[in-house]
Amino acid sequence: MRDFATDAFVKAMQECVKRRVDFILLSGDIFNTPMPPIDKLKTVTGMLKRLHEQQIPVYIIAGRKRKWKGKTLSSIYD
Repeated sequence: MRDFATDAFVKAMQECVKRRVDFILLSGDIFNTPMPPIDKLKTVTGMLKRLHEQQIPVYIIAGRKRKWKGKTLSSIYD
């Protein structure tokens, strides 16, 4: 079964690229688990990379479920 939330995220981000928005604000949890499946993680990070390449800033406000322990979302690229 397809993940409709991931599909909706990708479609929304594609529309943002198409419309050349000034920035994107993502508030709350992006995933429902601290350890998302690798395919979903690759999909989301791939879309974030595309936004970066299109020079569309993305601001993320962490959800209440997350405990970052000094790490940031960008640390997955390190």
